[in-house]
Amino acid sequence: MVRVKISGRGQLVIPGKLRRKYGIYPGAEAEWIDTGTGLFLIPRIEDPVESSRGMLRGTKVSTEALRKARAEDRALEEGKVRRSH
Repeated sequence: MVRVKISGRGQLVIPGKLRRKYGIYPGAEAEWIDTGTGLFLIPRIEDPVESSRGMLRGTKVSTEALRKARAEDRALEEGKVRRSH
């Protein structure tokens, strides 16, 4: 946990370690979320596609496995449509 003080103008300082970790820089945007019991500060991601690059690195998912899963999903969907008519 990191403690910060709120200024008289309602401002707070995000510690440098956290700014670097979450890519918060001058001019960056963030969103406050009020949960009713607390507040969350969520940094906005500039480019969601770029920021997700590499997130599956090290996982083993083959194209064939994806095709098989999609074929199974399609069969289930078609079965549901047939049953409803």
